[in-house]
Amino acid sequence: MKKKKAADTPTRNLPRPGKQYPGVHGKVVDWAEHVFEEGMMYVRVRFTDKTELCWTLQTAQDAAHPH
Repeated sequence: MKKKKAADTPTRNLPRPGKQYPGVHGKVVDWAEHVFEEGMMYVRVRFTDKTELCWTLQTAQDAAHPH
């Protein structure tokens, strides 16, 4: 009996774990929250050592122009 070959998965340009935010590796999360205000989303992650990581996310619309 032959082993089945795994299906090829497309490779994406994802960051390797621990490379994007090396300062948070091994930290324990105390709490996390997200808030929507005026079209923006704010994400806060607080660690047990009282440090915090925050993101502000906003969407953008780009109208496609015919060429």
